[in-house]
Amino acid sequence: MTFATKADYVYEELKKDIIEGRYEGGERLVVAVISKKYGVSPIPIREAFQRLAQDGLLEIEPHVGARVAHMDYRHVWELMLLREQIEPLTAKLAVPAITEKDIARLEEYNRQMEECLEAGENARYEKINKQFHSLIYSRCPYRMIRELTMDLWSQSALSRTVLLDGKINRASSEDHREMAECIRNRDGEKIFAIVKRHKERAFRRFMEKYGIEIENSGKADGKSGN
Repeated sequence: MTFATKADYVYEELKKDIIEGRYEGGERLVVAVISKKYGVSPIPIREAFQRLAQDGLLEIEPHVGARVAHMDYRHVWELMLLREQIEPLTAKLAVPAITEKDIARLEEYNRQMEECLEAGENARYEKINKQFHSLIYSRCPYRMIRELTMDLWSQSALSRTVLLDGKINRASSEDHREMAECIRNRDGEKIFAIVKRHKERAFRRFMEKYGIEIENSGKADGKSGN
């Protein structure tokens, strides 16, 4: 894989390591150490840190430095609840604008995700999964809905550890094939239902993985200590 800048390279590598759990919540990331690890100067490291902070993966304190963000269960629960509602709508609205060329790309993404499943490459699967959904959502003709959808996705980076799971990826892969078929058939209502099911499954997996219980007040509380 090629990167436009050194900051892009560091950003992608650190994001992958954080999502895959190679760094623990609260762990400090030292510019000098990261600089030596990736063989780049401190400037692209700091730029990557800022981008990761915008994604909610790092917390940066003035005169202290960067630390890996802890999982905020309530915040992530609210993000996933919003995504469960808005992403089916965004997909449905996008269907008429998706071209035959787009459909071919979606089918190629599906092929690549199948390869990832066979090879057990769950982190790569997650990256291609994002490309698949981003292509669909980018064709939504309503700017506010489109931008809100992608913003919610970006803010959910820390919760994507649920996708590093071969079992849920297998079920998701079947959903992806159905989505591409719905788009080819221009069936907006059916893709709405499939994307909703897709999001509900990820939501349930997240709740189960982290032992989250929802109190009557609607507060999400992580019980597992993760």
